[in-house]
Amino acid sequence: MSNKELEKRLQQLEDREAIKELRARYCWTVDEGKYEEFLSLFTDDVECDFGNLGTFKGKAEWRKFVYETIPTFFSRMRHLIHNEITELDGDQVKGKAYFEFVGIRQGDSFVGGGHYEHKYSKINGEWKFRAIKAVIYYMTPFKEGWAKGNDYCGLKI
Repeated sequence: MSNKELEKRLQQLEDREAIKELRARYCWTVDEGKYEEFLSLFTDDVECDFGNLGTFKGKAEWRKFVYETIPTFFSRMRHLIHNEITELDGDQVKGKAYFEFVGIRQGDSFVGGGHYEHKYSKINGEWKFRAIKAVIYYMTPFKEGWAKGNDYCGLKI
């Protein structure tokens, strides 16, 4: 194997890991309410499609949704992303992953799931989300659960 081929393979591995980290930061920052850090993960021309929750073009529209809708829609939300697929093609990459989330809405426990379809761009050596489509399969309230009583990590104590 030539040095050039080896460098290309190493770069692909580094890109995959950086994109995996980007997806994890997406979950952590939005769930922790670190909205400016969350918004920094997106390109300025980002396009987001969240089905019934709305579609957003550009960071200004996305910012408004993040600050005005997310905090009022769910509290104590936690995302889980898994079964990730990343398709590399230079500096333009697409991927998909299943997601599940739990949260509290208006005093009721919720669970939901679906999948994300992502497009990424590498800008100044850093991967960012260029587009996100969230396909929500279900969002189900529970009348009793982690929203009631004292709990730690979802376990009643």
